[in-house]
Amino acid sequence: METSNRNISFFFIAVAIVIFIGFFKTYFGLFPFFSGVDAFHHFHAIVLITWLVLLIVQPILIQQKKFRLHRWLGKFSYFLVPFIVASMLMAYRVQYFRLDKLGISKVENLGLLFTPFTDIFPFVTFYILAIVNVRNTPAHVRYIVATALIVVGAGIVRTLTLLVKFDDILTYFLTSIIITALLFMLFILLDLIKGKAVLKNPMTLAFLVFLIPNALFFVIPQTAWWQTIAAGIVKIM
Repeated sequence: METSNRNISFFFIAVAIVIFIGFFKTYFGLFPFFSGVDAFHHFHAIVLITWLVLLIVQPILIQQKKFRLHRWLGKFSYFLVPFIVASMLMAYRVQYFRLDKLGISKVENLGLLFTPFTDIFPFVTFYILAIVNVRNTPAHVRYIVATALIVVGAGIVRTLTLLVKFDDILTYFLTSIIITALLFMLFILLDLIKGKAVLKNPMTLAFLVFLIPNALFFVIPQTAWWQTIAAGIVKIM
């Protein structure tokens, strides 16, 4: 991956395109009036768009040897990421009440409240690992790429809803998880081809951090103890 750092921005642009397509009908396509869009959705969009812009711009700054600006934007992310996490948590709150109004079963809806463990937890973990490894460029780049793989998941789900019709919402999540897992494996394979050991590859650790909670997503949410916890979360919300 080191030899293609100058081109990694193209991958981040592809991530942005998937997200744009997925949310075009419900957000971007409503420009400029955004009829029916509330302040929260604007906030959620702004912080995530800012993150995507950072992902695209940072490798370009390195290529152009603008290291000072690169470091400054990196420090700006310390301020941005907490807002991203807050907006993601708020998004799940909005999602719960929206699905409740649509008549989704309470068991399934409470089960979906497990999803912050499948994206917010990995995203924060990868970001922290990227910061810890800021002087270890190979690891730093891979953990930043991993954050993009988490963010693109929502875009994949929304794009799938536009392209195919599944019987239940869990199938969209499962398909998105499989696609994202394949992307992780692709990056690991590319490193393997270049001679990087799989077990020592930061992307392998990132893949496990992503895979474990996403696999548990199809086990834990239906249990009685999680349903009780989720019901308590709803009361707090």
